Amino acid sequence: MTNQEFVQSLRALADFYEDHPGLKPAHYMSASNITIYANGKEELASCARHFGSCEKTSDEMFFRVIRNEKIGSFTLSAIEYRTVVCERIVTGKKIVPAQEVPAHIVPEHEEDIVEWRCPESLLS
Repeated sequence: MTNQEFVQSLRALADFYEDHPGLKPAHYMSASNITIYANGKEELASCARHFGSCEKTSDEMFFRVIRNEKIGSFTLSAIEYRTVVCERIVTGKKIVPAQEVPAHIVPEHEEDIVEWRCPESLLS
């Protein structure tokens, strides 16, 4: 990205925030990504409403809403811990064999087998 493209993207971002005064300020910004750390499911839903059309993704730690349309060259997203947004469902158990780790032994133990049920829509 050129310096001029970066300046234009910052102006577009400022305009977007001016048009959405209820949107929480960004907590992290890189040359191409802007991330808002939501505080709870309702705040994440509020971000999604401000974003308009967005995509949902999740990983082992976070649930994300990502605005489909870039603002200048920026991708705008909001995140919250998956445990706050999704329901953890234990679907079974598995036995984990004993392991020898340097300095100690991890004994055989049972672990939950889980899946996460995340909402189809944060806005409902």
